[in-house]
Amino acid sequence: MVYKKIGLGVLTVAGLAMLVSGCGNTTSNSSGGGGSSTPGNSASSASGGNSNTSKLLAEYQTQLDAYAQKPKFVANGPAFNAKKIMKGKTILSIPSASTIPFDQNIEVAMQAVAKEVGFNFIEYNNQGQQTQYVQGMNEAVARHVNLIDLLGGPNPSNLLPQMEQAKSAGIPVVTSVLTDPSQPTPPDVKFNIPFQYETVGELLAKWALVHTKGKAHILVITDNQITASQAEEQGIKNIMAQFPQATAVYQDVLNTEWASKIQSITQSELTQNPNINYVIPVFDSMSTYVVPAIDIEHKQNQVNIATFNGTPSILDMVSQGKVQMDLGQSEDWMGRTIIDDEMRLLGGLKVSSNVHIPIYIWTKSNVSQAGVPAQDNQGYGTNYVQDFNKLWGLSK
Repeated sequence: MVYKKIGLGVLTVAGLAMLVSGCGNTTSNSSGGGGSSTPGNSASSASGGNSNTSKLLAEYQTQLDAYAQKPKFVANGPAFNAKKIMKGKTILSIPSASTIPFDQNIEVAMQAVAKEVGFNFIEYNNQGQQTQYVQGMNEAVARHVNLIDLLGGPNPSNLLPQMEQAKSAGIPVVTSVLTDPSQPTPPDVKFNIPFQYETVGELLAKWALVHTKGKAHILVITDNQITASQAEEQGIKNIMAQFPQATAVYQDVLNTEWASKIQSITQSELTQNPNINYVIPVFDSMSTYVVPAIDIEHKQNQVNIATFNGTPSILDMVSQGKVQMDLGQSEDWMGRTIIDDEMRLLGGLKVSSNVHIPIYIWTKSNVSQAGVPAQDNQGYGTNYVQDFNKLWGLSK
């Protein structure tokens, strides 16, 4: 097995701000602009009155309880001989940016599988710049790799000439954890491995509603240049529409401006909307700038934070009581799931887009399981590693 890491230096400030990446059209307000307030849809739930609200909240609590259980392994398909399929093959992966923790951990997981199975894996190191994505695609074609993985961010719609070159060279291109299943598959992609971002948004809204007995007044901070953010926002809106007594204000902040604008925007919204009792940053690293705003406005006893990603530094904030809940996912589990599908594709096996990448609710009650301080991928269990090895015929 040969592993190589090639690329172009260190990540820019813009890249550091991104937790998950993807290029999509902004569908909400421009960065730093006025937020849009969306009340619940009274027509959809008013007829049910309080009884309907209570029933929905009970259902939401049951659903949330399920995500508070340790994740279980679900195979993407039948077992296969990974060593036989992957012998002599090469995968080149182009992440959204090489020093984003989310991308780093997934790449490390895929590298580990390559070592275990015995195939070549190349990470194309980049700073999240479009020109570098182009260079990475060109490098893959020049090397005659067997598969190109676009992880989390590089958008095929912005790489059409390179996509055509790869197609002409007989190299399949796979997008991984770029979109929600509800979003369209990017053009000229051989296969798309989605993640349940809309479900994440729904769970975040359900959490806020359950903990306010249906009277949530939420500030949602998005980054809708990122495809995943768009899906999360839609998930939040799906749930909020059922509660006429609840409201949500949406503020869209570009990843390059998280550090400079999120705190001031949050402070402004807390002042203008004194009833806000939840902030939902769609990516948990945004919480770094939300927490100081809540502290400055002396709202610690009124405003809670529910968010997504399970970043260790934010899990430490959960432990400290600064963030109430963080929906996490194991990037190691995610990376192995992605490689599983890609190996199946290269082996001519049936590939399912209905992949199982579990989500786990972290709160103060269980966050110590992630380590003190929290560690990447800790607390999700370890049996899944053996389960993958058995699936791939690696068990001794």
